[in-house]
Amino acid sequence: MTASATTADVKGFLALELSAGAPPAQAALRPAEAAQLVERVGRDLATLVPAIRDLDLTLAAAHFDPAEALRPGWPLHRRLQELQQRAPGRNSGPRMIAFGADEHGEVPLPFAAENDLAGGPLRVLPFLLSGDTIRFPKLPNGWKRSCWRPAWPRPIPRCSRSRSSARRSNTRAT
Repeated sequence: MTASATTADVKGFLALELSAGAPPAQAALRPAEAAQLVERVGRDLATLVPAIRDLDLTLAAAHFDPAEALRPGWPLHRRLQELQQRAPGRNSGPRMIAFGADEHGEVPLPFAAENDLAGGPLRVLPFLLSGDTIRFPKLPNGWKRSCWRPAWPRPIPRCSRSRSSARRSNTRAT
């Protein structure tokens, strides 16, 4: 998560596992399909974490090799952030914004995947959650906030539901 005094962004990916030997039929979704996808992703994320309803969801409806997406400086997410900041309706509440191909299926340059990295079995679609503040979801009774911290590159600790069983465990939540 990156933050300034008034805004915060959370970067994420949707992962797609392709069938063996089957290349994707298209590089990106057309506008109507991209709008449906961002709406469904937003609904699913809000079901898991209701607090994100107060944030903008910006999705690249184009798929990339993970090597493209994980480059230093997060170039795909940075481009999403630039486009999100220029999109209309910035001060009119949370938005769902999708960028993909045009009506003819042509992918604009910022979201055109590299041909050299095509053909891998895993593809990702980057998304960005942006807003004035990020509110962590209320944790269920007995859960420790430390169970929600990212543990990379260490193994993710097992979180227990009760505090007493967490004290008996040798696994430390970090």
